Amino acid sequence: MNLLEKINGLSEEKKKKFIDTIKERGSEFGIYPLANNQTGMWCVYKTDIGRENPFYNAAFKIEFKDNVGHERIKSAIQQLWDTQDVFSFKYIELDGVPYQYFDKDSKPVIEEVDISDTSKDEIEKILQEKELEFTLRNFNLFEENPIKFQIVKINKDYEVLFLSVHHIISDGWSDGVICKTIMDGYAGIKQEKTSYQYANHIVSEKTKRMQNKLKNNISFWKEKLSDSEHFLDLPTVYSRSSDREKRSDMVTFPLDKETTQKLKNIVKETQSNLHAVLLSLFSIVITRYANKSSMNVGTTLANRDDLRTVNLVGDFASVVIMPVECNENSSIIDGMETVRDLMFQSMDHSNVILSDIIENVPFQRFDNVHPLYQVIFAVHSKKLLKGCAEGEMIPVNGSSAIMHTLKRNNANDYKLDMCMIIWDNGEDLELQVEYSTKLFSAERVTNIAKAFIHVIHEAVSNVNQKVFDCKLVEVEKLKERFKELQIKYTPKKLLDKVNILEENIAVINSEMALLDISKHSVPIGFEGDIYFKQNGEWYATGERACVDENGDFSIIEYKSRVIEFNNKIIDLRESEKNLKEKFDFAFCELNYDKNKNLILYYDGNSEITKNSVIECIGIIPTIIYKTKESNSNKILNNVKNITSAVKELSLNSNVKDIAVIQQVNGEIFDIIFSTKNGEKLSEDMIQAIYKNNKSESIIFKYCKDMPNNGDNTLNNENSFEDLIVYYKEKISNTEKKITDIWRKILGDDSEFGLYDKFFEVGGSSIKIIKMLNMINKEFNMKVNIAELFDCNTISEISERLDKKYLLLDEKKNEVEILKF
Repeated sequence: MNLLEKINGLSEEKKKKFIDTIKERGSEFGIYPLANNQTGMWCVYKTDIGRENPFYNAAFKIEFKDNVGHERIKSAIQQLWDTQDVFSFKYIELDGVPYQYFDKDSKPVIEEVDISDTSKDEIEKILQEKELEFTLRNFNLFEENPIKFQIVKINKDYEVLFLSVHHIISDGWSDGVICKTIMDGYAGIKQEKTSYQYANHIVSEKTKRMQNKLKNNISFWKEKLSDSEHFLDLPTVYSRSSDREKRSDMVTFPLDKETTQKLKNIVKETQSNLHAVLLSLFSIVITRYANKSSMNVGTTLANRDDLRTVNLVGDFASVVIMPVECNENSSIIDGMETVRDLMFQSMDHSNVILSDIIENVPFQRFDNVHPLYQVIFAVHSKKLLKGCAEGEMIPVNGSSAIMHTLKRNNANDYKLDMCMIIWDNGEDLELQVEYSTKLFSAERVTNIAKAFIHVIHEAVSNVNQKVFDCKLVEVEKLKERFKELQIKYTPKKLLDKVNILEENIAVINSEMALLDISKHSVPIGFEGDIYFKQNGEWYATGERACVDENGDFSIIEYKSRVIEFNNKIIDLRESEKNLKEKFDFAFCELNYDKNKNLILYYDGNSEITKNSVIECIGIIPTIIYKTKESNSNKILNNVKNITSAVKELSLNSNVKDIAVIQQVNGEIFDIIFSTKNGEKLSEDMIQAIYKNNKSESIIFKYCKDMPNNGDNTLNNENSFEDLIVYYKEKISNTEKKITDIWRKILGDDSEFGLYDKFFEVGGSSIKIIKMLNMINKEFNMKVNIAELFDCNTISEISERLDKKYLLLDEKKNEVEILKF
């Protein structure tokens, strides 16, 4: 009988008393709260229950060859178990709060597989199948210990030990401790259990001194990250909103010994570390790829300053978010030193919980975007611990052992854009890029990695050169690639003359160049600004474009300054300037979106008429929106829903004219329309559009006679007479209850509506677990947490509850009545 079964066997009164005791002094009974790092991992674990997702399992294998001692391997596993209490941990939830406890009856479960009867031709195939199957196994932390073992016997001279450990009790350093302990045990080297164990670390974390340190670190990061680049918005091969699965894949690239040694010499010169030097170079590539001047990057730090933790297995490492600036006007070595100083500062404040940073730093949340950072960069040594290196054959008492990390390719629900890991093999380096296959192709990631390698070579050749002199690609090779392409381009408009060193760029068809911010040719797959050559002079065109891996050339209109809208060529920046001057706007921005809508955002008190806007910029934008926050989620969602609703309405053959008017209070937009037959559309038809375009900011109104006067105002509805309003359906009881739950979780001062997404209005993985518990308690049901990720608005959650749970209860009641 496990602990949870024992607790559930208690009376309600005794259970409550027991839980209260655990909260106050659970460590006396071997029951502990989650460590700081474990809190977020528990949320991830809960959301992944039932899924085949090995992303948070660290899996590796040790090959034993020549005179293999099978019992020695098992003895080594036992020694590992006996020296680390954390392997005997299991997990429970009491009143929705997770705890871990030391299960004194736990023993290592070793699965033994014998394939010695298999033919030599089949052995490699079967081993690969066993490896993949083992790597993909999930953990049931409620019933299993957080480490798994499997020994595969091939013959008397060859056995393989597979190990998998859950990240909730392990980190990269711990993997080295595990492998070293196994190797020592196999060699007959005795290791003693230390008095300080992971449970002691958990208890120390909860002391007042450590909690105060944690608060100070959170304050530091809140200030450091508040104005940083929260969404890097990397150009992707596939849309973030596509239905492609969130899986991961991996590519690797070697860096030669000579270049590696030169890098390490630079490390010595700058009194830095390899991590900071390489991160500064990586930032050049990624900021140019994203067309930004800075980036937030996640990086892992060991957090093992306490010598008692050096030989412990546990999740000590933390991810810190570093706001890295890339100044094109500074030298490469200056950039390295800036990143070095930032890294040392980050190390001083690394004892922090990532989920707390996400909770406390104000930032814009986007759907399908990892909060605060989307890229991780790390440097690891393949010398895991005390000379135990991956892939290196180590002689052990007449036999040998080789350790390998198992790749977790194709992990489900990969949340990052990409993760760049640099492996230091001692003499050379290896670049390993794990990336989201939902967003990128292997070819695109390869081009990014090659650009990084090119920048590394540029840096070691002249570390004192300016960043803007640093190229991302070898021009001659790019020229050869462009010779194969038949790209035709006619500029919409020529802007200012530009000085370009033609010998440094790969010119396309003798008249066009695709350049980055430093006026260097961009690699294949990178976006760049188009420059056009006419009469021997180079001109900016105001258009951005990309030549992709297939050789296809495409103009990226929604990122361009010069666009075509309603058959008119528009210079957005020039038009903004004209509008600002004419209407005395305090703020003005013209935004052309991916759906070819032109949105005018402004702030000012002037009345705007149709004729005056046409006179100023030649066209009428799709929407005129009075606001100062053109990039907020709320505004962007409003625009998306309004334009979608207008498009759907316009598909009705009876609709004649449509006008979008912002109400005086600024929150609501009227979509006013007339019809060809002079009769209003049916309620059902408009309600269907309401339902398809979920927004509380839209009101449909019918106008029999739309005013044709070009002087009618476009920022209020006073010009429209005899309007008939289509009212939306009332909020349901379920929606009211879910709204109350959100209010309790997100706070009384939070702003959200029925169609706002939980993670975009302040929600988090921890808060979604609170929501799950409150919903199950309020409605007396057992909702799966995965459903709250699929349905993450009040409207969607309520609809799911009504259809799947509440209506089922009604049907059960009907059946019971019939039985009676």
